[in-house]
Amino acid sequence: DPTDTSCSTGHINRSKNKEDAWIEHDVWRMEIYVSLGIVALAILALLAVTSVPSVSNSLTWREFHYIQSKLGTVSLLLGTIHALIFAWNKWVDIKQFVWYTPPTFMIAVFLPIIVLFCEAILFLPC
Repeated sequence: DPTDTSCSTGHINRSKNKEDAWIEHDVWRMEIYVSLGIVALAILALLAVTSVPSVSNSLTWREFHYIQSKLGTVSLLLGTIHALIFAWNKWVDIKQFVWYTPPTFMIAVFLPIIVLFCEAILFLPC
């Protein structure tokens, strides 16, 4: 029962003289982060299934091309947003820059952001 759990958590926090552990923006960040990760994983699973030769042979070229190109871009976008939400405000935290190198998430999202930027340029009308 969620109300029972929250009540007991509040009781434990009061007995240990702790403040409320519920930090609103962290909770929303984690919910969005996990939700985007699940949706991105589902789209990537769909891409993987359509890449199996027996499945790809049963699709028309137009269906296969649509799934691979459009859903590939969507999965890249969702995965990149997932990583950026995971990082949240760590890119401005000086403690994240160990030995004057950027945090790993900055290195990990650099190439996907460039690819998405180039695809956005290609979507523009001539």
